[in-house]
Amino acid sequence: MLIDWTKKSYGIEYKKAHIYNIIAAWASYQKAKGFYPEADEQAQDEFKDCLKKTSGKSG
Repeated sequence: MLIDWTKKSYGIEYKKAHIYNIIAAWASYQKAKGFYPEADEQAQDEFKDCLKKTSGKSG
């Protein structure tokens, strides 16, 4: 149905595989990376150091 619709509406003929790619691109999303300017960098660094010390990996 989408192939027929794009051909009638826009004069563009797509193959079935390309329609799937277009739908997949529309359905995908990118998650934004969180950035918090009010965050305490020193507290974050201390927390990361604590995680490194307790990671359970033997060196």
